[in-house]
Amino acid sequence: MKEIVQINRKDFPIPGTLNIVITVVTVAVCLGILYWTQQQTTWWLFILGAIAFSFANNTAFSLLHEATHGILHKNRRINNNLGRVVAALFPTSFTMQQLYHLGHHRRNRTDAEMFDLYYPGDNIAMKRFVIYGTVFGIYWSSPFISCLFFLVNPKLVLSSEFKDSKLMQALSADHMLGGLDKAMVKTGVVRAEIIFTILFQAAIIYFLGLSWGTWLACYWAFSINWGSLQYADHVGAKRDIREGAWNLKVNPIMQKVFLNYHLHLVHHRYPNLPWIHLPKKLDKNDPMPSFTSKLWEFLSGPRLATEPSPTLDKSFEAVIFDGTMLERKTAQEN
Repeated sequence: MKEIVQINRKDFPIPGTLNIVITVVTVAVCLGILYWTQQQTTWWLFILGAIAFSFANNTAFSLLHEATHGILHKNRRINNNLGRVVAALFPTSFTMQQLYHLGHHRRNRTDAEMFDLYYPGDNIAMKRFVIYGTVFGIYWSSPFISCLFFLVNPKLVLSSEFKDSKLMQALSADHMLGGLDKAMVKTGVVRAEIIFTILFQAAIIYFLGLSWGTWLACYWAFSINWGSLQYADHVGAKRDIREGAWNLKVNPIMQKVFLNYHLHLVHHRYPNLPWIHLPKKLDKNDPMPSFTSKLWEFLSGPRLATEPSPTLDKSFEAVIFDGTMLERKTAQEN
């Protein structure tokens, strides 16, 4: 593993003002596309609207991704509140997404997150279900479903009977949910975020006059677009906490729409590096496979694991959680 390097904010400042502008524009564009799509009576224009929304809402997710790392804005309150707005567009809870995503950086390419690999004796059918569920929308729905469960009964979501069930283990959701008990002191905050998200979604459906068909079509298109990338940037990578990712080759316009999200190896090496600076840390000696090749590799099914699971890197954890509201609160695995 390469030497851990702390990001110097003087050299790599957070583009807070730019991010605020992008957030406002992105939210407006997403709402505008939803409204426009609702008005269409021609099927191909309706589909075009859903596809356009899938890309615009991926920009919103990229902003949410920045916020979970505390690098959307240098002011933590502004960062988190902006994060709550774009989380509502996903839709999910900002705090829960932050727990899930920062936990992903800690567990990357471990046995808990080797969806493209299997050991002898693993349930291959379940592995395939996870792969296709990730790409075709089931994975996208899981954060919001977990939010609803948490809103109704947090103790149920955190119970060992639920987390340690065979289904949760197969989906690696037991590890994702494992961080939530460390946030129980924030139960009120999490619940408030979930209620805000529900009200936000209800408001856009009501005020934009969206039918359920339009809402579902747009969000299903988004779930496929979003889900297709969520593991393509890891499939087949070395089993290493920090190095187990790819910088993916995509159309330059798409790279901008996704706010450089495809430069995922750079992001895993420097999780606190703002999106605008990621190209500056790109190592030209690293392989850069195409997004489509890695997506196809993922869809081709799981492969036998030939490397051992990497161990958690405690020194790197300090970098992962630095600058977030979870700093030093979720530094140990259950």
